[in-house]
Amino acid sequence: MKAWLRGGLLALCVLSGCEGKRPRAASRGPDSAATPLPPDSLPPMPKYPEPGRGRLAALSAGAERPIQGEWPAEAGICEQPPMLQVVSQVPGTGTIVLLALPEGNRVTSYPVALVGTGLPTPPAAQVGVQMFAGGMPAAYQASDGAVEIYAFEKTVSGRFGVTLRHISTNQKIRYAGAFKGIPLKALDQTHCALADSTARAR
Repeated sequence: MKAWLRGGLLALCVLSGCEGKRPRAASRGPDSAATPLPPDSLPPMPKYPEPGRGRLAALSAGAERPIQGEWPAEAGICEQPPMLQVVSQVPGTGTIVLLALPEGNRVTSYPVALVGTGLPTPPAAQVGVQMFAGGMPAAYQASDGAVEIYAFEKTVSGRFGVTLRHISTNQKIRYAGAFKGIPLKALDQTHCALADSTARAR
């Protein structure tokens, strides 16, 4: 699996909450000089896109330059701690969906949860986005919303509707996406151990 999926910057950023960190990748969304929008001025959540099998599609609303596209995706799972990552990364664009998995049925809704470090109490989700375009970096983290999983066996399928917060400017945008038929693979034990140690440190 790709190095980013095994434990790259964005995965670690999501695990640690991203508070106070400067973005290292960037955006087709608003640049660092954009004026934050008041919460009540945000547009409605976009409709869920329809990705092809093995892909993640997403669309934003509320940005001067929308984040939009469909990209290949990978999914990795840890048994300890019970955790799933769905990652889509191509040059200039990256989305990660991190789920703290519950006992038993994993086909359920995962509300966005923010924690200082480690994993939130399951079922819970964290979503991060990094973009790079025009030399302007941007990184976003979901501040509310949910991820819904509707298939979880040898592959995973689901969708999400979240409000993203720009980590540097606090600007908020809506972000809707879906992923379909992503094959599940075991994550590297080093990566799982890192997630477990940060969770235990909370």
